[in-house]
Amino acid sequence: MKLLSFVGLTSLALFISSGDIMAASVISSVAISSQTPEPLVPGGAATYIVTVYRTDNDNLDAYLSASGLPAGAVAAFSPSMLHFSGSTPASATATLTISTDASLATCSNSFSVAATEGASSNQKICTGALTMACAPEARGVLIGSVLAGGSFQLTCNGSPNQTCWIQATTNLSAPNWTTIGTNTSDGNGILSFIDADAKIYPARFYRTAAY
Repeated sequence: MKLLSFVGLTSLALFISSGDIMAASVISSVAISSQTPEPLVPGGAATYIVTVYRTDNDNLDAYLSASGLPAGAVAAFSPSMLHFSGSTPASATATLTISTDASLATCSNSFSVAATEGASSNQKICTGALTMACAPEARGVLIGSVLAGGSFQLTCNGSPNQTCWIQATTNLSAPNWTTIGTNTSDGNGILSFIDADAKIYPARFYRTAAY
């Protein structure tokens, strides 16, 4: 008797439903709000809301950066990385804070904000604006007098009903102008300001700037 052996082959079929496919998520765009406050006094900080939008429903990390700011301005994001997980949300926000030096006086500065995917070279960019108070301008004659107790009173003859910043520095050869207060001139253009801290400085110089 002859014995016959058989090997059975089974065909396997793999069926994939379209609902089971996880589409790769990518950054679609990035947007930035207008600044708060506007305009910004030199030496202050401006804040913005940065919104990153993405597609599909996979995980994604978006890293934020800023470029093109003028010297004397520094950007910081909170958070600096936005993490997307699953199908929601479709967008996320971060707060951008730009800190400025008191010497930064140009009126308008543009800069770029970029959102870059951590797993690829995909990057989206938008443009923001940093609006500063314009460079100080002459507002007439400054007259000063020392008061009892060491305070210093200065008087400026300028435009009527004009709000101005009063700025001071201790060094005219390499000035670092700091805003020490604001005041508004009267109907005749006379503006007065008392610097109570003048007595703690060996020397102090002043100027005014239109608000």
